[in-house]
Amino acid sequence: MRCEALPDEIAGVPPASWLFVRGIESIRVVVGGEWKLLVSGPGAKRWSYTFDSDEERFQFQTSLEERLRLQGWALEGYEHERRDGTERRTARRGTRDRRRDDYNKRH
Repeated sequence: MRCEALPDEIAGVPPASWLFVRGIESIRVVVGGEWKLLVSGPGAKRWSYTFDSDEERFQFQTSLEERLRLQGWALEGYEHERRDGTERRTARRGTRDRRRDDYNKRH
């Protein structure tokens, strides 16, 4: 496992994330790509952990969540990736395009 400090912002849309809170502080744990875990918080702290396998990442994540819980952090929420990998603008729809129908009616 490698660990490195990150700049102030984590770019991109995360595939899955967990938000932990303790008082007014928060920590967000994000699965960032293959075998990577990003930790944001508390405050301006940012860390990136890179693992050799998904199993190693999962074990570290489970251990981190347990440490946070023991330190008084509570899981506030979880978000998962809702995208299915297909480009929605080029995928064929199962229904008619009402915008095209409305345009044809007017012209």
